[in-house]
Amino acid sequence: MPRVSEEYRHGQAQRILRAARACFADDGFHAVTMDQIIAAAGVSSSTVYRYYPEGKTQLIHAVSAERLGPLIGYLEEVAGRNDPAPPDGVLREAMSLLLPPGADEAMIVQDVRLAVNAWAEAARDEVVRTMLGGNLARIRALVTAIVRSWMRCGRLSTSLGVEQAAELLMDAGFGLVAGLAIEGGGSAAVVRRRLHRLSAAVDEILAAPGPADG
Repeated sequence: MPRVSEEYRHGQAQRILRAARACFADDGFHAVTMDQIIAAAGVSSSTVYRYYPEGKTQLIHAVSAERLGPLIGYLEEVAGRNDPAPPDGVLREAMSLLLPPGADEAMIVQDVRLAVNAWAEAARDEVVRTMLGGNLARIRALVTAIVRSWMRCGRLSTSLGVEQAAELLMDAGFGLVAGLAIEGGGSAAVVRRRLHRLSAAVDEILAAPGPADG
């Protein structure tokens, strides 16, 4: 009997993961059952559990890692530089990893729905809350480190403190995702245009003088 190639195994795992991502985006993490994912993947239950033996919980982790892994990796790379890229470029690149401008509208809609459904599930499921909380804490720490580097290198001058500036950047990013979810997503051109406007607006806010003392 011929051996199954690594490429085939990877393809099967990705097929199941794509099906899980679509189901979670459409119906939310809580409502989706393994039977739905199995049917959407078009494979047997034994195949699904061969690749994801822990079932739905493992698929939730895998979907989250697929979406946030590239973002965390990029922020780690930027944070490790002695002279990080300017704020507007980093913000646009980071958001593009969450909402790729080259993606079609259906994929953008799926991605923003997936993000909002994950936030909703975190309110009710401790496993998801712990997982998302860990990712958020890592992203926050990296963004804070990057802001500190910007200030040290003179790339960013703001009346806000390091933690406040980092918080503003994160709020802006999450706000864009939430807004796209409420509005039903958008075309690649719309997402690209909004990313540019967002980065410009954040630059202006960070550079604005703070309130007068006294």
